[in-house]
Amino acid sequence: MIEDSLKVGVTREQALINICLKLLQKLIVPLEFNQWHKVNLSCESETKVRFQRAGHVLGSAYVEIDIGQYQKQSKSAKRIVFSGDLGAPYTPLLPTPKPPYKADVLVMESTYGDKNHDGRKQRTKKLKQVIEKAVSDNGVVLIPAFSIGRTQ
Repeated sequence: MIEDSLKVGVTREQALINICLKLLQKLIVPLEFNQWHKVNLSCESETKVRFQRAGHVLGSAYVEIDIGQYQKQSKSAKRIVFSGDLGAPYTPLLPTPKPPYKADVLVMESTYGDKNHDGRKQRTKKLKQVIEKAVSDNGVVLIPAFSIGRTQ
């Protein structure tokens, strides 16, 4: 995905893309889900991060960041939660997202935040009707897959 993003948004020059990918590979540190990890920053507050499953696409996560949580009396202690899209429950391939326990600050993508989508049963019923109509008309059903989540 990163390589494709570089091609679309930065350059199509493969040599430059390869340099970026090699640099990124050196910087990536794998971390387990649902475990706190200390982050060494050049500030006095101790900071830790934890990744929770977002259930949006395979491997997706939201991150909880605790700043100054080790100093229990500190009034500046904060938990920041940052997330892109969250997935829906009851999907066959993806885990149900687990909501954070708390957040002092929440930063979240909200692509469809103002829309009420049909439930899974209604969507399944509509798809069945479309397929049955196409079969009866000797037609074709095209399902556009314009993003990663849609293809799952």
